[in-house]
Amino acid sequence: MSNRKTNLLAAMALISPVYLGFAAGEAFAAPSEADSYVQSAQRMIQNNDLKGAEIQLRNAVQKAPTDAAIRMQLAELYIRQGNTSAAEAELLAAKQRGGAAPDRLAMLLAEVMFRNGENGELLREVPSGNRPPAVESVVRTYRGLAQLAVGDTNAGEAAIADAERLDPKSLGAKIAMARLLLFKADYVGAERKIDEALAITPHDSQALDVKGIALMGRGELTGALNFFNQAVKENPGNTQALIDRANLNVQKGDLNAAEQDIKTALQTNANGVAANYVDALINVRRGNFQKADEDITKLRPVMDRMPDTYLLGGIVKYSLNQLEQSEAYLTRYIAKRKDRAQPYQILGAIALRQNNADRAIAMLNQASTIAPTDPDTLGLLGQAYMTPSVPRPILTRRSRQSPIMRP
Repeated sequence: MSNRKTNLLAAMALISPVYLGFAAGEAFAAPSEADSYVQSAQRMIQNNDLKGAEIQLRNAVQKAPTDAAIRMQLAELYIRQGNTSAAEAELLAAKQRGGAAPDRLAMLLAEVMFRNGENGELLREVPSGNRPPAVESVVRTYRGLAQLAVGDTNAGEAAIADAERLDPKSLGAKIAMARLLLFKADYVGAERKIDEALAITPHDSQALDVKGIALMGRGELTGALNFFNQAVKENPGNTQALIDRANLNVQKGDLNAAEQDIKTALQTNANGVAANYVDALINVRRGNFQKADEDITKLRPVMDRMPDTYLLGGIVKYSLNQLEQSEAYLTRYIAKRKDRAQPYQILGAIALRQNNADRAIAMLNQASTIAPTDPDTLGLLGQAYMTPSVPRPILTRRSRQSPIMRP
């Protein structure tokens, strides 16, 4: 698996959530009928019984449906569990009912909108402001990540730098800066920055996860796995750490371990982009192309901002003998990136199956320019120059599992 793919997942990954209320054990005003449920939930959170706390807070919301503070506590709990869709619903309900602390609401909304992939909405609905430095740092951190996600790299980098300037001790800002450096393939700089975060909070699950990504980017898979394991141990609900560990295990060929982590992640969010992407990788490696195609369907809305999904889709469609769709995906991928041999290899293979030797040679020569010694390209070029006049399939059972078909 390429470093760029690691970069992509790193760029998509999420930074530390904001647990201000629960971390301090803060009690929020609630109608007397709901007090006992809120207090019970806080005790359960201290004992790490998050499911029990969720039940108690939902009971409190039933008793006091207009209490914005209780809904915000429930939203924070959902964030901690990785259920950001439910968290956003509670935050919007709190906003609509009025009475929600505006600064805290802005921080939490920025986080869940980013985590839910609603980057444009975040940038429109949660603007920068003159909030207290610690609050504004969080808002600008997520705005910066959203700007990176929509392709506004300069604005994103500036926003994340502002976030760290506003609150130099902000864990979230440091993690976001580390992710930005990962996105730029500066693994040494990312590791240095994440070490600053770990010096503040050595057991932070998200920081440990990013440390693992940095090591993975440098090819230190054993060290990376160790940090991913620590991240999951510190917070079993950290779905991003599960996904990153699965991504590493796909690279190592441990598909059973990868599949177990992805199943857990998908139980939290069945439409999660990163989880479905790695699930597709697993299914391609297993030769289960129909299941991989189902994953690709879920990824269609994000393909333009996640170009590697086009390449993966091209591999899957080729393997299903859907050549026109494969060619369309690969052409879109090349429009985004022209520096990889694999899409040209597959386009050459498609042309061979269509008995179009001239196009096959053109595509494979392009692949050869990028990777001159690649044996798959050279082998396909040999087939192209010897293509008979009658079409013949080249996708044998063995070639389906060949390196050219591996994302």
